[in-house]
Amino acid sequence: AAAPTATERRPRRTLTLGADMDGADEAAELFGGHLGGISGVPAGDRVKFLHHVVDDACGRTVDFFAAHPALAAAGADAPLVVGSYKALLAHAVNAKLDGAGIGAALSAAGVDAGAHEAVKEVFAARSEEVAEALTAAVSAISARRVTDFDWSVRLVLASGTAGVMRQPLLLLTLRTVDADGQESEVLVEMTQEKLDEVLASFGAAAAVVAKVKT
Repeated sequence: AAAPTATERRPRRTLTLGADMDGADEAAELFGGHLGGISGVPAGDRVKFLHHVVDDACGRTVDFFAAHPALAAAGADAPLVVGSYKALLAHAVNAKLDGAGIGAALSAAGVDAGAHEAVKEVFAARSEEVAEALTAAVSAISARRVTDFDWSVRLVLASGTAGVMRQPLLLLTLRTVDADGQESEVLVEMTQEKLDEVLASFGAAAAVVAKVKT
């Protein structure tokens, strides 16, 4: 399977907000259109949820279905909501948004005003961590590029309330090469939930690229 042989940085952009719908449309393209899903998290748990989003963005494993069951109960797709907030935090760092800028982005996306303060609070407390994670990700991409990949799916046994179940697990093998020509392989395992989150992030990135190209 063919894979990209070069990387491009996403240009720094800010939202253009006005009385028309351009701000809402651009917010949906930048952040994936699922910021409003935070309404499914009880008000008292939103700061905790957003801290978990930052943890996930920094490479720590978070089981959002176990930690925030109210999201699924409210009909929200947890991986998509998480992906949207990771995109928002990354944009806030890259565009150097302050609290007012974050509020404007949330308003443009139609997020209830009651959730704004939680987002601003967590971003203010952990923006440096988000910036460090973004820098590390860019450095890793710059130093090594993907030349090919293979994937397969296997079923693993997992216990649950209904007894033993089979759950799909994606095995993704990335073949990479560094600047010196040294080749290596990286094996990535993804659950269905993690795959959905990654695809949501890629979808948001593709929308931005399409917007820039036009």
